[in-house]
Amino acid sequence: MLEGSARYATLPKEIEKESEALGLAPIIGQTARDFVDEYVSMHISQQEKKAKEESIRQQLTHKALVLDNVGLRRPGNKRKAPKGAWRPVTSKEKRSLNLYEIPEGARRFELYLPLHELWLQYMDELLQPQESSHQIGVIQSKLLKADLHGCQMTVTRSKCPSYIGQSGIILMETQNTFKIIRKDNSLKVIPKAGSVFSVGYREYIFTLYGNHLRYKSADRSARKFKTKPTIDL
Repeated sequence: MLEGSARYATLPKEIEKESEALGLAPIIGQTARDFVDEYVSMHISQQEKKAKEESIRQQLTHKALVLDNVGLRRPGNKRKAPKGAWRPVTSKEKRSLNLYEIPEGARRFELYLPLHELWLQYMDELLQPQESSHQIGVIQSKLLKADLHGCQMTVTRSKCPSYIGQSGIILMETQNTFKIIRKDNSLKVIPKAGSVFSVGYREYIFTLYGNHLRYKSADRSARKFKTKPTIDL
């Protein structure tokens, strides 16, 4: 039995045109083995290229690609962000920069009357009150989730007697307090816990219990409140 390429005969000249049509190199003097090897390698490379293109197309079509360098903020990743890269401001830095403080020159009640008008317009779009009494419950449920910055609020009941009767426009809301500006241009911080507030909107006056509002404004807007008895002071 012959070994190596001696087992393969030289290809006839008649298939030279067919070889060129397939995109192969000139085969004059090639053996059948050379022809098969070249044809198979060309065919496999084309299949691999098509498979790779199809894989990339599916990734771009059916998957969301994250372009941001999330590795810099991944938990447990101790690599430091490059100098000058964006990073969130910490709570300690916010306090040191006095970002939550209202300057003395801006503590004037009349400056925030336009803010109160904007809040009324916001509530008009949010609540869209109807004449039927059935809609009052819908308005109350929406009011619990509404943004209260700019509304005029009065403390009607409180465990601390000094807070009762305090009234003003809400300038800032935290998880546990309201910061309001009164008509005498003074700022007052009112705790939510143990207080009951009345909020005026058009011809309506709503009563809000501070114990039910002890959430951040953004968290309260997405919270589902359950109907339950009111917590008495």
